[in-house]
This record gives sequence, C-alpha cells and structure tokens, in this order.
Amino acid sequence: MNTFSPVVISAAQRVLEGSEGETRASISASFYSKTPRQWERAIGCVELLRGFLGELGAMVAAETDPFDFGIEGAKASVALLLQKQAEVVGREIVILLELGFVDGAFARWRTLHEIAVIMAVLDVNNNELAVRFWNYSRWQAVLDVKAFNTARAKYGLPELLTEEAEEVKSALREQYGPEFCTPYGWAKTLKGVSNFRDLEQLVDDSSRVFYQTASNLVHLSSRTVIDPILLSRQEAARSRSFEWMPVVVQCVARSLRKCCESFSRIVLEFKGSDPDVNIAIGLLATLTTELENACITAVNIAEMDPTASDPWLDGELWV
Repeated sequence: MNTFSPVVISAAQRVLEGSEGETRASISASFYSKTPRQWERAIGCVELLRGFLGELGAMVAAETDPFDFGIEGAKASVALLLQKQAEVVGREIVILLELGFVDGAFARWRTLHEIAVIMAVLDVNNNELAVRFWNYSRWQAVLDVKAFNTARAKYGLPELLTEEAEEVKSALREQYGPEFCTPYGWAKTLKGVSNFRDLEQLVDDSSRVFYQTASNLVHLSSRTVIDPILLSRQEAARSRSFEWMPVVVQCVARSLRKCCESFSRIVLEFKGSDPDVNIAIGLLATLTTELENACITAVNIAEMDPTASDPWLDGELWV
C-alpha cells in the first residue's frame, strides 16, 4: 500500500497543531541564524509543502518509469518531470530563505511559478498537448546547438553536429507546422496563446504582478542597481533583504500547493482505479491546503513580532 513516510506525516501534524521545540528541530534542522527566528515556522511550512510534493512524486515514480508511460500517459509523464523540477527548485528557495537571501529566493520563485502554471495548463488539457510539450524540448535543443556553434570558436571548442539538429527541425516543422518552432510553440494549439502571460490567463493565475517584480531580480535593470545606491546604507540593506519576505514566502507556498493540486489531478486521471492513490492524494490535498494556511498565519505572526531584527540592518551580513 502506498503511504507517506511517517517522518513527513509526523512533522506535518506538529506544524499544524502548533507544538514547539521538537517542531523547530524537525522542520528546519539546518536553519541558519542569518534569517530572524520569527520566520522559521513559515519557512518550515514551505519546506513541508515541498516535501509533500516530493512524496507524491516518489509514490508515482516508484511504480513507473516516466519515459515508459506511452501516449496515454503523456500528461502524467511530463507532470512527473515537472514535479521533480519543482521539488528541486523549492529546496533551493528554502535554502536561500534560511540564509537570508530573500531576493535570490524571489528570483528562483519565478521558475517555480512557471512550473506551476505550465502544470496547471497541462492538467486541464489532453495528452496531445503534453506530447507537444515533450517534443518542444527537441526544438529547444536545436536552438542550443545553434547558439553553441555561434560562440564556440571564441572559446576553442569543437563544433556540435548541425546535420542532426537540422533533421530534427525539419521533422518537427513537418509534424506540427512552422509555428511550432517559435516561442511557446508547443502551446500554439491553445486559443490566443503566444507567450507566458497568455498561459497564466488560461489558468486564471493572479501572481502576475509578483512575477514581474521577480523578473527584475533575474534580468538586471537600472532600477535594481540604482535604487539601492540612491538610498541610505540602512535602507539599501533593507531593500535587498527582508522587505519582500512575506510576499516571497506566500508566493512559494501558493505555487507549491498549486503544483500539488495539478499533479494530484493528473495522477488520478492516469491511475484513477488505484484506491491507495485516491486515499494518499486525498490526504495530501487536505494537508497542503492547511499548510498553506499555516504558512500565511506564520507570516502574519512574524510581521507583528516586536522583537524582530534584521541581520542586514544589524550589520551581520555586511562584508
């Protein structure tokens, strides 16, 4: 019978029941002093959400190789790969938050948000769209070959084979049409889709404003460089540290919960006759919703903490 590990279930119960002491040790054993202690509980909830996503993925992957699902399981296959990516990115975010690099965590959340949106789009569509998404990776590989060969001479690197890349390009254009070999070509069968924002709108995602803010941290802009310079030393520190913590933590929790929901529905569609899967997913859905709520509560408590300190402002992180 498929079950979640006792460690994860036990930790989840302690978080949801609000117990102290043992909870602190179990959900954030490697919590670093660079982040004020009042954020530990909220970040611990995020880590547990990531753990639940990993548990569900492991439950599916233990029985089937994602590369052997076949056309009828294309959605489940792609979703399993996206789930693993979300789990890894989620762990990166938790580590950055623990170390006090909130802006870096915000930038990485941008990727997690993209995973959550794409998984939600696949969830409400058929296997054919998942096959297109899978094959689109072949077109992106062609672009990588072309980009590498353009710059390789400057670094004394050998040329990658271009004949095979051109064959792949021709085959994809013949199979799907020339529009497939354009940005977000895999989603061009969906009405009105030409960019990521269109995908967000398809699944009614409300995180666009935060996605744009996170993009400023990924792609260098004059504002991200000049603003801290124009501010005082302390204000510059705060602009790079914990001002965005409440937003980042809640954005990450929401994206992880959405990944869990979409992945659960896709797995149920593929393995709907398995009663163990139904039970496990029902438990997961309840816990992830409660954990997101617990995370929001922890954020509110942390923001009201009168003893809160900011290690950036205290000079602890200045070199």
